[in-house]
Amino acid sequence: MKGDGLLRSGGLVLSPKWPWLGCSPDGVVVKGGVPVGCVKIKCPYASKDLNISESVHSSTRFVLKQTENSWKLQEKHAYYYQCQGVVNIDFVVYTNVDICMWREFTKIFLCGKIVERRYSHTEKEALGLVWACERFHVYLYGSKFALIIDHKPLEVIYSKNSTPPARIQRWVLHLQLYDFTDTYRPGMQNIADTLSRLTMNTRPTIDAEDYIRFVAKNAVPNAITIQEVEKEPDKDPELSKVRSCILTDHQWESVDVAYRSVRQEVSVLGKLIICGMRLVIPKILQKKVLNLAHEGHQGIVKTRQCLRSKVGWPNIDKEAEKVCCTCHGCQVVQLLSRPEPMVRTCLPESPWEIIACDSLGPTDNNI
Repeated sequence: MKGDGLLRSGGLVLSPKWPWLGCSPDGVVVKGGVPVGCVKIKCPYASKDLNISESVHSSTRFVLKQTENSWKLQEKHAYYYQCQGVVNIDFVVYTNVDICMWREFTKIFLCGKIVERRYSHTEKEALGLVWACERFHVYLYGSKFALIIDHKPLEVIYSKNSTPPARIQRWVLHLQLYDFTDTYRPGMQNIADTLSRLTMNTRPTIDAEDYIRFVAKNAVPNAITIQEVEKEPDKDPELSKVRSCILTDHQWESVDVAYRSVRQEVSVLGKLIICGMRLVIPKILQKKVLNLAHEGHQGIVKTRQCLRSKVGWPNIDKEAEKVCCTCHGCQVVQLLSRPEPMVRTCLPESPWEIIACDSLGPTDNNI
């Protein structure tokens, strides 16, 4: 990556401000501890032994298409839609002999049909509202929202007393699924394409402190308060040492190897220690958290999944397995393990079919 950025494993990336929106890139670019972009990596199997130029000309279904000076991701390809949920993405295509990487600024696009291009300006504006509502149906259906428009005739067209042409009436029927109110706002006050008007030097500001606070708030188990977790780290010498190492970035050799291996993922919020999306529990509260996770006498796998979703500490899997195996209630109701059946030797059917002999020696007399 350019500069001093680091590439980390992506997984599911959620927005702290809108946690119901997310994407799953192959990696996240982190610079100065703040995420600045995402990475999407593809390796087409059919073109694994060709370079990029040969792959583009060998098939029209290839992920890339040729432009004047380079290559570009095809807008009709399935990979293009995978990138729609990610803004500011580095798209990488590689084979065994070549690699291509570029910055792709994805945007929501509307490809009109040939007939739709002959619509009047008012009809295009009306169709845009229908397209936008259907595009974001997952987020809009069942909730009340406001449509802010900069085209004054739409305020009358989508009102209850309007009698528009048949074509627009059909679009009005499509919008009857949604509960919305249309509000007119002049174009000078309603900048609809803000992202396209940003300068190249403008960078999105992400408050890392708010993101860590959001993770800490959602990682605390429901049966334990966050104030209870904040009281215990001072009594745990190991967590006190880890917290000191995170703040000073020194003496990592003196802490457990489990913390050293994830030193790039741990952070501090007050007296809390967060590793990725999970909260590190002090040793005094670990037994209580284990019993809460095993509540209902779930099995080893379910107990581990319950713990990994929110909390973590070294050897958490072994301790979860030990709690499940030593639980008296689980031992009473579980099925007893049956011994394996005895394997009998088949008797011979005729003489000299099976021959066996015993040997003894050597003895003290070398006989």
